[in-house]
Amino acid sequence: MVDLKTGKRASGPALSGAGQSIAIRSMTISQKGELLGVVANPSSASRAALVTIDAETGAWKTIGDLPLDTAALAFAPYAAAAATTQSAIRRYGLLIAIVIGGVALAVLAFRWIVNTLVPD
Repeated sequence: MVDLKTGKRASGPALSGAGQSIAIRSMTISQKGELLGVVANPSSASRAALVTIDAETGAWKTIGDLPLDTAALAFAPYAAAAATTQSAIRRYGLLIAIVIGGVALAVLAFRWIVNTLVPD
């Protein structure tokens, strides 16, 4: 662990709840603030599990198995923003198309009026 005030390494709690020897392959913080990790049993290195780790106590709990040889874990904080943008495009796409079509019709109507009223 790192002391956020000083930037120096601080010792954290020992992990508990494993019941066996484990290897932590990676850790990250979820968007909810949970400390998550990918752990593997060294005797079966290709098997991995997703765990949540209590940073205060060191206790961890298995959430579920991961695909074989999973080694990294990351979150995309902007995925929700991208989904919101796509939703807005879907919601207003028809309106934008109608406005563009209306402008195109207005230009065509103007050209027809000008060509009709102004002789060559």
